Amino acid sequence: MMKHRHFSAIGAVLAGLLATPAAHAAWALNMTPGISEMSRQAYDIHMLMFWWCVAIGVFVFGWMLISLVRFRKSAGAVPDTTLVHNTKAEVIWTVIPVLILVSMAVPAAKVLIQMEDATGTELTIRVTGYQWKWQYEYVDQGVGFFSTLDRASDETRALDSGRDPNQVENYLLSGVIPMVVPAGT
Repeated sequence: MMKHRHFSAIGAVLAGLLATPAAHAAWALNMTPGISEMSRQAYDIHMLMFWWCVAIGVFVFGWMLISLVRFRKSAGAVPDTTLVHNTKAEVIWTVIPVLILVSMAVPAAKVLIQMEDATGTELTIRVTGYQWKWQYEYVDQGVGFFSTLDRASDETRALDSGRDPNQVENYLLSGVIPMVVPAGT
């Protein structure tokens, strides 16, 4: 019986690893690349920060693993009982994170400034998303309103609704009050 459970678990793991890319796409956790130039820049910044974090994580956990193996008690390592101060090491582990943060902040700040720059536009609409709700502000006109999720999507998303989301047109994408952009703008 125990052997059967192990084979079932191994089979489930292999099935998950060998699943089609379409099956994995439904569970994608990363940002998707945008359509506009600005959204592509935001995606590029996101991926830069992501890979920085991956590299930092690999370095830190690698260093930790090497330290655990090299300085384990069974290998004869003896802990140092005196407090040792090393100015050089402290400067290094202070300067390196500051350099990393600056190298991350500069490109991110450039893109954020570009996103907020609305000079030369005919119409500026600020959209703020909430859960199942959007706020639209026509900045230069002083007009703003909230729009909630349309009724069909709202009823379908409810727990145990028994409705098929594939049968709802624009599921989770449309609101009760649509945002309107004047023609030719």
